[in-house]
Amino acid sequence: MFELYPKFFGYLGDRSRDIERQLNEHEALDFSSMLRRYPVIDDWRTDMGAEYGRFLRYLIRFGVSTAGLEPFFNEYFNRAQIDWAKSRAAPVRLDVAFGKGKLSADDVVLMRHGYTDAIDLAKYLETVTAPDGGLDAIFGLPAGVRWKPPPAEGADDGFESMLHLPFGGGRVPPPSPQVPPSAGAEPQPPQPAAAPPRRDFSVTAHEPLVGAAAAPRAGVEVGSLQRGSDYVLRLGVSLAGKKSLLSGNVSVGDVPPQGMQTRWFVTAADVEFLPALSSCKVEKKGRFWLASFDLKVPGEGESQVEELGIRTGAALGTVKVDIYAARGNGVLDLYRQLTVDLAEPAKVQDDICTAAGHTLLHTTHEWTTPPVHAQVIVWKGSAHITMLRGAEVKDYSDTIDWPVTVAQLANPIDTVRAKLDLLRENWSAYFNAIDVDDMKQRLPSHAGVLDDGGGNGWQLPELADAAHRDAYDDVLRSKEMRAFAQAGYRLYNTCFPEGTALRTMLDELPAGSRVDFQWTEKSGAGMVPHVPWALMYGKLVDVTGKEPVDPEAFFGLRLRVGSQAWSGRNPSRALVGAKPAQSMNILYWGDKPKDEVGIEARWQSQEFAGWGQKVLPDAAQADRKGQVVSAIDEPVPAPVGVIYLFCHYGAQNDNDVSLRFGDSAQPADVLSQDELSARKLLDTPLLFANACGTAEADPFTAGVLESIFFDRGVRAFVGTETRVPVQLASRFAWLFFQFFYRRFDAKPMSAGEALVQARMFLWTQYRNMGGLFYSLVNQYDLYFASHEEVVALRQ
Repeated sequence: MFELYPKFFGYLGDRSRDIERQLNEHEALDFSSMLRRYPVIDDWRTDMGAEYGRFLRYLIRFGVSTAGLEPFFNEYFNRAQIDWAKSRAAPVRLDVAFGKGKLSADDVVLMRHGYTDAIDLAKYLETVTAPDGGLDAIFGLPAGVRWKPPPAEGADDGFESMLHLPFGGGRVPPPSPQVPPSAGAEPQPPQPAAAPPRRDFSVTAHEPLVGAAAAPRAGVEVGSLQRGSDYVLRLGVSLAGKKSLLSGNVSVGDVPPQGMQTRWFVTAADVEFLPALSSCKVEKKGRFWLASFDLKVPGEGESQVEELGIRTGAALGTVKVDIYAARGNGVLDLYRQLTVDLAEPAKVQDDICTAAGHTLLHTTHEWTTPPVHAQVIVWKGSAHITMLRGAEVKDYSDTIDWPVTVAQLANPIDTVRAKLDLLRENWSAYFNAIDVDDMKQRLPSHAGVLDDGGGNGWQLPELADAAHRDAYDDVLRSKEMRAFAQAGYRLYNTCFPEGTALRTMLDELPAGSRVDFQWTEKSGAGMVPHVPWALMYGKLVDVTGKEPVDPEAFFGLRLRVGSQAWSGRNPSRALVGAKPAQSMNILYWGDKPKDEVGIEARWQSQEFAGWGQKVLPDAAQADRKGQVVSAIDEPVPAPVGVIYLFCHYGAQNDNDVSLRFGDSAQPADVLSQDELSARKLLDTPLLFANACGTAEADPFTAGVLESIFFDRGVRAFVGTETRVPVQLASRFAWLFFQFFYRRFDAKPMSAGEALVQARMFLWTQYRNMGGLFYSLVNQYDLYFASHEEVVALRQ
């Protein structure tokens, strides 16, 4: 609606953390719609007053007292010269300027009604709730006073329908006679505990103390920086509202009551760091400066600060801050990232990586725990590396040059995809040779197959029968396989040239290690939107054919590969809210007898329906295409946590894509790019686009389908690198969902790990390399689990 919403949640501070858990399905969708839609809208809606009234009602649900409501809203709106405390019928000044638009008389009347109703309800609840107050008290109203179930879509959800109370004419009933009076004293309204003030990450600039031999090194704070000058930056966590060079979304968020240990890495290429003026470790790495320090973020209040001396150059420069959550034994998990432009006024780009409570998660099984976890973050021609090894935690951190350019990668990426497609074209029978009944029979025995070898990397068994081994041997000796491996090695050697520190690190990783590559649009010029990391081949190929190709040298069969190419805005790692998330399966509807895609779609429809999932289109309804267009536009019933597409994918060029769900090229069977909605997906689901080449992207342009859905708010995208044999595509999706939906095992498994397990099941059981056709972009650690279940993984 306007900037009121985020400002008020800053005012609430940590008390806002339970909002999602307190809302039912209808309310959560309604409330998230207000929060996400209105802060960025450029025009006014005729019903915004009603929206505002609903917003205030939600605040009452969260236990906000009258004392909390009146001062904030009166002060806030008085700045707009609107007296909100007047009666409903008071005159209204027309065309009140507010934000980017103007409020009409009707708007102000509706908003005043919402405000008055909210205050009335707050006062009433203060008279009927138990003395200790709080959320539990509001939901534990006396007998005869209770919240109704959520109204149906389109139903009136005014105040009268929220409570079983005789509201009318703006008057409130007297306190319930069933509330027992306090012994010897008048009942007192509850006094909710004051919410701790909101906190922000903070960077302030100071003049250095001349000749200071010890702390403090920072003198008078300055509001702007000059070129070619020395300063001391003070970094830490401060109460919101204090001066800082940072702006934008820099709220610390929900930190556990006991606090959280963090490690900060500060990097710059065009700003010099000064060890003599710094309290933290400072070093020069090639052309990059790197500072690092540990900092405890307390459960409440401000943190200690670290001081970093800097010298600006001809340009004021940019400083990048990567903040990791840290466990006591040294394990790190990327928590937040800040990129600070020191120009006046200072600007910050913030990427909210992970909610504090969802960091430092344990895996649910030892055989899903990587022996080493490495992270490679690309930024402005550099790569910052962190590497952690098992329980011993040999912490390695470095910043090195990243010399790769888009022009260098273009041909290797195109070539490796073309060679994979040639392998598919000549050996589809090998990839498709997966019997459904046999697959279902083998699946339960997969638990523990990926033995970590005592921390030295997984040891992969060969469980394939003779027929599958013979088929694999034929593929292994083929010229198409050798050409694919050669193209994979060329891509590997282009990204990570021999003799470089990053190449050495990758070569030495034990099998089963996890490597996360983060290369987003915030990394600077030259970013490649989609790199097929899993198709890289880590060995020199014998082109004479004397030495066979080793499929386990492909990254996708040797490592757990994570990739972030799009800046994420949802920090949660949970897909399931208070009500279990739904899965929407939109399947190909062609029904010709020999149409392989149609045959597989019907099998999937039967399987997914048996799991209780929604399958579209509904054959009993007319206009199949209309059903699909509407479902992709706004999936219902909410919340929808996963959208799965099984269809054909077409592209006239890199900027014109289509999805074909039927057996013809007629408009009734095809969704053009113009028919793919741009509406935000409020549930921020995972999207699995199981169609030919959906993850494929020209190195010079973003993958169109990926771009469309990440712009709409999906958190992760599973797609294909090129065309996929039909039966393989169907089986792989079924396997992925077995692991991700917790049908294989009731314990939560991340989306990235589910992809790994599906790949490795095909490899160990059938010697089938088909998992290499698939990739997952963005949140590797995304769970089909509730917030509470994800938090429990910290234990």
